[in-house]
Amino acid sequence: MDIVQFKHTLQPYLEKTLEDTMQRCLFDAPNPLVQEAVRHVSEIILAGGKRARPFVAYTMYSCLGGTEVDNIAELVCAFELFHAFALVHDDLIDHGLIRHGIPTLHAHLKRYMYSQGRLGDIDHIARSQALLVGDLLANWSFEILERTVPVNKMGSVLTQFHQMMNRVVLGEMLDLDVTTFADVSETEILRKTELKTAWYTFIYPMKIGAILSGAPEEMLSFCEMYGQDIGLAFQLQDDILDVYGSSAGIQKSVMLEIVNGQHTMLTEYVMHKAPARYRRELERIRGCNSVDPNRLRWLFTSCGAETYVRSEVTRYFDSARNMVFQQNVSEDTRSAWVGLVDYLAARTA
Repeated sequence: MDIVQFKHTLQPYLEKTLEDTMQRCLFDAPNPLVQEAVRHVSEIILAGGKRARPFVAYTMYSCLGGTEVDNIAELVCAFELFHAFALVHDDLIDHGLIRHGIPTLHAHLKRYMYSQGRLGDIDHIARSQALLVGDLLANWSFEILERTVPVNKMGSVLTQFHQMMNRVVLGEMLDLDVTTFADVSETEILRKTELKTAWYTFIYPMKIGAILSGAPEEMLSFCEMYGQDIGLAFQLQDDILDVYGSSAGIQKSVMLEIVNGQHTMLTEYVMHKAPARYRRELERIRGCNSVDPNRLRWLFTSCGAETYVRSEVTRYFDSARNMVFQQNVSEDTRSAWVGLVDYLAARTA
């Protein structure tokens, strides 16, 4: 099953999970704002997203002999609710206003309360309510696991899930921390990428899928190596797509983040590997209050940063493919794992 087919398969499970959760919330707290907050965050979840985490967990589970399709489809919804928690908090941190083409939760709640003539510091209250909904989403993800994971695998799965939560939060802390420095090393950028993308998006979902399938211990080591390469390639690919391939609105937002101090492998190349005149140009751009997307793209292309990062993406994806061919697995399993790499390598958004 490819990721497009998987997204169609997952959708009804996700819809039912969100509907059941909303009904429980309204039973406990029959409040219009609670209802609106849960309704809107459900709309954000269902409006879009790559569904990468549930997909790789499902793929690993099915490739390694798992057969409880309905149960695993419900179980992997936990990854989407947990990811929604991370996105709600991320939008608060980044002052994001749009997510999947609709207002972010805190932006929507602010507008909702203003439309009702509510009193008090509405901006603060809206952000606080969104923070609390994010906490609920994290809790709901654990409820799904407790309901769907077999008792004999519960301890192992929860250990991996808790570790995943630790690492993505620590990665976000590092991501914020590096913005307070004028310059950071490639090692620091790769470390935050490992935590926020490789471990969170690929390694832990794969390991949980493998554990649920009953795979041997050595397969967990493969998940770490394979997921590490895919995760690093995926994030570096995002760095390229954010600047060169996304919609104009996303490009401008991402480029403003770069101007405001965010560090990527593109900026690291300019600071450490490109001739000094390009470093001075990046410093000049970062000293401005506005961003010229064409100028920033010209800078990354002219100095060689774009070519370098694209070559790193290819190197990591090639390494992941080679790793698959070293595994003693069936041809169908090998084809599925290589197919995942090929799908990710070919994406344009």
